[in-house]
Amino acid sequence: MFKVFASRLGKKYLYESTTNNIFEADDESLATLDASEGETPLLRRLGDDFYSQFFAGAENAKLSSLRDDMLPDEGSSPEILVLELTQQCNFRCEYCIYSGNYLFERTHNDIRMNEDDIERICDEFFGSERHPDYVSFYGGEPLLGFELIRRLCDNLDASGIRPKYSITTNGSLLLRDGVLPFLIEHDFHINMSYDGLNHDRYRLMTSGAATSGVVMKALETIAGVDEDFFASNVTISATLAPPYLLLDNYHHFSQHRLLSRLGVSVNLVNEGDNSFMDGFDLSEERDMLAKDVRCLADEYISCEGPVPKFLVSLFANSALRIDDREMGLQSHAYPPGQCDVGSHRLFVTATGEKYTCERVGNYGCLGHLGEDEKDIAAYERVIGDMSDYFDRHCRRCHLVRVCDMCCSALRRGSTLKDDELASQECEDRRRWYDMIFYVFLSRKELGKGMFGD
Repeated sequence: MFKVFASRLGKKYLYESTTNNIFEADDESLATLDASEGETPLLRRLGDDFYSQFFAGAENAKLSSLRDDMLPDEGSSPEILVLELTQQCNFRCEYCIYSGNYLFERTHNDIRMNEDDIERICDEFFGSERHPDYVSFYGGEPLLGFELIRRLCDNLDASGIRPKYSITTNGSLLLRDGVLPFLIEHDFHINMSYDGLNHDRYRLMTSGAATSGVVMKALETIAGVDEDFFASNVTISATLAPPYLLLDNYHHFSQHRLLSRLGVSVNLVNEGDNSFMDGFDLSEERDMLAKDVRCLADEYISCEGPVPKFLVSLFANSALRIDDREMGLQSHAYPPGQCDVGSHRLFVTATGEKYTCERVGNYGCLGHLGEDEKDIAAYERVIGDMSDYFDRHCRRCHLVRVCDMCCSALRRGSTLKDDELASQECEDRRRWYDMIFYVFLSRKELGKGMFGD
């Protein structure tokens, strides 16, 4: 498949998915094609010389399937182990996926791991030389189970094992006695939630109290205790809900004396399968969001020197997928956003169930903590299910080489979405990558790297 994209200067470029190549295309050639996107064989209309530039005699190369070489070895461990210490939380964020506003999702409850679970995790995943390189703590609010974090880290310290640690937290418990010094000592990456201008609109304590002051006090304290740790080990996760105020939030994050120094991941609340979004005029919100995105895209294109962290999250990381794409014919599995099932990343819930990652809900259980052997049949079912699903939606898409879509965006409870809902997700993703190609090509024309280098 191919598609024609334009830059801010008005130049046209033809991108072709089989080879992953981009060529500048003149108006006469595009008129010959008489289409802005379509099947790769139509490129022959541009002449054999142009066509051969793409394929060099190998136009019959095929995309491989997710099934190819995906099953893990019996004794293998994931690179990244994510542990849901507890399903408890001391916040009641209105848009939270566990708030009770979402179909097919669990709600906040008192379920948590115990010390026996931590011992099983140490034995199962760290009992041999082939152990995870990263351990990430998740919740609920994982610091409600800080004693379990300490127990696991102490066990691994005693064994001479020091993986990289990370934690996703609302930040409210970081200043409890002993917590921050322990995290600094063990070189934790701290991913803290802060939603910018709407933070206190939706992110509340169980008592209904505002929470932005707690987050800011934690950031101030970390920066004061260890400036280098703050700059290198702390990032912000910003979840934007209507009104999105994307442009205003960009200025807020970029001008704030602390936030401007931190990496930030910008996400939007999922519109589907929840009652939270019912009270908003989403058509108006999408129009405003699209205008702000276009404005910030032009800001990113024009940016000289280091790119603000907020724009890196919005555009640079996606554009890097295009910049780093493999040139020429490829044979690796698609789509590139999909992790190797249970090999790259494995999520263990507070109830001991294993999943591909923390974002797939209760879709695709791969077994249970403490089982003596891997449930290879479970891996085969999940891999086969996803492979068939992506075959239907990805194989004939021009974005198959650069899209980061994976089953976490396409699942619906314990199943994958039906084809109609999946097609809607794909259309949204195609519109987003239209913008990403625009900013990528425009920065390249100006001789700029993705991060201002």
